[in-house]
Amino acid sequence: MDGVGAPFPAVPGRGRCTELLSGGGYGRIAVTEQALPVIVPANYCLPGDGELLIATGSRTGLVHRARDVVITFETGGMDAAG
Repeated sequence: MDGVGAPFPAVPGRGRCTELLSGGGYGRIAVTEQALPVIVPANYCLPGDGELLIATGSRTGLVHRARDVVITFETGGMDAAG
């Protein structure tokens, strides 16, 4: 290591990811718009077969922003109270 920063953590396998997400809950989705980040809260669940179902408010414009772009989904550190 060159002292610049910590190495990236190991990426968990699909089974571990499914286990971590299986409880459903709250997360955040990030996309870019005109080179700037747009981050919106979202509810999610795993209904089965490895699918991740994400719901967010209609006013966020997420469906429009997330077409044909890479998105990031993050969960943790958030509860129903916000």
